[in-house]
Amino acid sequence: MGKQEVASLIKKSIHPPDLGLRDATIKPGREGVIITTTSKEGSAKIETHLQGKTKDLQIKRPKENRYPIKVIGIDEEEEAGTIVQTIIEQNNLPCTTRDIEVKKTWKGRQGTTAILALNKEGHQALNNRSHLYIGWSRCRVFDHFFLPRCTRCAEHGHNAIDCEAPIRCVKCGQRSHKRDECRKDPHCHACDLDGREQSRDHEMMSWDCPVYRDKIEQERKRIITRLS
Repeated sequence: MGKQEVASLIKKSIHPPDLGLRDATIKPGREGVIITTTSKEGSAKIETHLQGKTKDLQIKRPKENRYPIKVIGIDEEEEAGTIVQTIIEQNNLPCTTRDIEVKKTWKGRQGTTAILALNKEGHQALNNRSHLYIGWSRCRVFDHFFLPRCTRCAEHGHNAIDCEAPIRCVKCGQRSHKRDECRKDPHCHACDLDGREQSRDHEMMSWDCPVYRDKIEQERKRIITRLS
């Protein structure tokens, strides 16, 4: 069963308001479709409903939710295996090494960058700090949330590799050509779909797109409510 068929089956089986859900969404993923909601009770209701009506579907719960941050400017001589311990001790954080996980690191022009994942205790310990001291460096800290944006159809929620929709320019929002062929002024298709009254004279892939920024904020709030 293909992703579109699975999504269609779920939509026919479940009407979100019937389960008291206000913010449920469904989107394609790498291995199937992804259903999201900020309500833990809502997730349980959806799972129970699907198990009772669609026995052919395999349901997977997401792994433990953690809050992702990016730390920039770590001294290249710092060992990846000791970064967490150094962060906790040097910044007097009230948490343990179990509360902060290094997901990956890489070296660049600004030193080493690390992606960290925080559980509830780790997130509370950092308390939205903008900088951390690591060794001899004062390192900048940013949230690191990811929202898929399709460069094929100029919509949010999936990547081009999973998309079969007609081509739409991510610069001007019109169909039948790609961005590198575009000679028109920027106009955001994502803002069009959302019905935004604000200025739409930016590209869909702009970091300043109000729709994109709102969805990132929604994801941030969703993760915070699910931290464990």
